[in-house]
Amino acid sequence: NPSNDCFPYRVNSEQMPIAPCGAIANSMFNDSITLHYFNSSGQYEEVPLNGKGIAWWTDYNIKFQNPVDGNLNLFQIFNGDVKKNG
Repeated sequence: NPSNDCFPYRVNSEQMPIAPCGAIANSMFNDSITLHYFNSSGQYEEVPLNGKGIAWWTDYNIKFQNPVDGNLNLFQIFNGDVKKNG
């Protein structure tokens, strides 16, 4: 469970832990971006972003692929990994 020091960014609306947690993490890693431009009428207009086709095939299908067994926790999935804590 995340530390109470993370409040109010400790858990989401479904009580699932937020990682990384806390206000600093929320302000740095909120994963939101908007792009705007001035159209021909001089109006400020948002450019729709769909996130399709932005990753290399190897990143999407190999490097950052989800683990095969989704029923394992992160400790089990990364057991023996050099970056694992402990």
